[in-house]
Amino acid sequence: MWSNTLRSWLCIASLFLLISSCGFHLRGHVSIPLELKTLFLQSNTPYAAFEQAIRARLRSYNIKLTNTAADAPLTLAILSTQWQQTPGAFSTNLTTRQYTLSLTVTYQVLASNGTVVIPASSVTATTAFTIDSSHLLSSTDLGQQYHDNMQEDAASRLMSQLVSKNNRHAIDKYFAKANIHVEQTEPT
Repeated sequence: MWSNTLRSWLCIASLFLLISSCGFHLRGHVSIPLELKTLFLQSNTPYAAFEQAIRARLRSYNIKLTNTAADAPLTLAILSTQWQQTPGAFSTNLTTRQYTLSLTVTYQVLASNGTVVIPASSVTATTAFTIDSSHLLSSTDLGQQYHDNMQEDAASRLMSQLVSKNNRHAIDKYFAKANIHVEQTEPT
């Protein structure tokens, strides 16, 4: 009896050790550097769906979003969002059945004086989906659901990339070189 329970606990503990040793982190849990705790979000399409998704993601990390670039030490500039739908598999009657849908978001991070802190970078969210020709109306709803999910995925990928080791180094280097110290602010 004890050996089965002990064996189960050892398997679970081993699994956790294996997962943590390979660098796995739960998605959505990132440590935000102080310099990123207050941001201005700049976009040519501030009310578009992706911008709303990234705004919600930033706020979920208690990042204060300002109304002007002058009020934030850094600006997250969304340079472009680009959707691409590529046909994949075809049915026997040569109608497209499977597609690959991708969303590429290009962004950069600027200092309040306009200096590029993190040069233009991109994140891409990709998914494959199948359309059943007998359910074309429901595939429209499904397509919107894929779009919504991919925007959330791209926002999550952008946040992960934003706080990556290389980008943290670039931010630290800029603030050290400019001799700027950022103070803790309360999120709104």
